[in-house]
Amino acid sequence: MTWVAKFKLNHRDCPMVSRAPKFQADVLSWPGEHIEENGQHVVVAHSKFAEENDEINKKFLEDVKTDPRIISVNSSGSSFTYKIDLGNEGEAVALYYDPSMSLVKPVMNMQDGYEYWEVSAEDKEILKKFFDSLTAHMDKAEILRISQHKITNILVPAKITDLSDNQKKAFALALKHGYYSVPRKITLEALALKQGICLSTFQEHLRKAESKILTSVNISE
Repeated sequence: MTWVAKFKLNHRDCPMVSRAPKFQADVLSWPGEHIEENGQHVVVAHSKFAEENDEINKKFLEDVKTDPRIISVNSSGSSFTYKIDLGNEGEAVALYYDPSMSLVKPVMNMQDGYEYWEVSAEDKEILKKFFDSLTAHMDKAEILRISQHKITNILVPAKITDLSDNQKKAFALALKHGYYSVPRKITLEALALKQGICLSTFQEHLRKAESKILTSVNISE
């Protein structure tokens, strides 16, 4: 048994949830790399539109790119990855995420103007401290529920058999060494070194694996 909590959050500088009502588009997200240097924060997130509406999704991403904080946006179909420079004052839930926690479901950025996080931890106090940080730093923070559960879900429902051998190896290595932990525990350069291949080749294998995995995700409650 583990503790599971669901939070309803809003912070105005989130590039996803701030646009979801405007474009009437729901977006799933997975927190990625968090880099901190000299008090400056850069965050990477992997995302996927809930619906494959090419016209709306294109306009959504075009609008995201107008945000001066956005460093890059890379898209493939309904999936995309973005990197944002939060500076020393910007807010993001990922800044307060305890690496001992796990995501139960993808983060949901909804048209109601809120993002929903469902996370688990062995210790209830970890979830409470996470919520206290969110209450202090988010514009709005509400805990919808917290209770003990037996976790049977796997967050990433990808068909691993759809990945090539090289993509499987890259993705498995990234998972094993905490590349998707928050904060990230290993760099792409270090992973490529462990794999014994050049950085650009490893990046390509991992990018294709992530694209297939994100594309396989469907929303379900």
